[in-house]
Amino acid sequence: MTEEQLKALDVCVAEKEYICVVCGGTFKNHIARKVKIRTLDSEIDLRPVTEPIDVTFYDAIVCEHCGYSTLFMFTDKKRSAVAIRTIKENAETYKHEESPRFLSGEDALKRFKLALETTQVTGDIGEKAYIHLKTAWIYRSLKDKENEMLHLTEAAKFFEQVYVEETFPICKLDEPTFSYLIASIYYLIENYQSSLQWVGQVLTSKTAITPRLKDRAFDLKVNVQKELKKQEEAEGKEPEKQQESKKEESKKQEPKKQEPEKKSFLSRWGLWKSK
Repeated sequence: MTEEQLKALDVCVAEKEYICVVCGGTFKNHIARKVKIRTLDSEIDLRPVTEPIDVTFYDAIVCEHCGYSTLFMFTDKKRSAVAIRTIKENAETYKHEESPRFLSGEDALKRFKLALETTQVTGDIGEKAYIHLKTAWIYRSLKDKENEMLHLTEAAKFFEQVYVEETFPICKLDEPTFSYLIASIYYLIENYQSSLQWVGQVLTSKTAITPRLKDRAFDLKVNVQKELKKQEEAEGKEPEKQQESKKEESKKQEPKKQEPEKKSFLSRWGLWKSK
């Protein structure tokens, strides 16, 4: 990496000081300075595509004293006394690993793993869903399809759960945006029937939605319907193939017709008498 490239990256990253809501200790983490970062696109599940750094890599913060970790958006969220006590009790076993200024996908995954472990203690389902989603985004940037699908599936499951159990806004999202997010995740994991159901909720929502979200939802519905049509066509062809296969199999199993015994010229004319 050239000196100019390093300078371009350096202005995109800053240090921010936090006070841990669990142990009260002060710690610093690197954050992405979004004012210095270009957003090129937003993918179907709202993942921002940015340069020169991936802002998602910097979303998880970690307390160097006790190991408490969460996403940047949940930094000031209060935790229960039970959760705080449990994290403190396990703080002695935590060994802090300093992260570099410029995070790679692998560096980010280590931090997100700690954040996910924290949700096992806090029991926050919405937070867990969002961490699974953003972990999937990191795996996508690393072109690890298997782990991306694994975390998207978990995200869909927990997002559905929190939709039923909590009131909006959830994870700072209104109901139409939240429903669209679930629909997009189901589309990515090829659960098209569920995706169609959720995107339908967006398009028929009584809550006001932005024109951009409406366009996104309409495009998603069109794509889902195309995929469902492909599935129906494939299922329609399958019985035909099965019938053809059975016909071929039955032909093979048909008893062969026994050919009449060939007689010699003399036998046919009664000139050969068997004893």
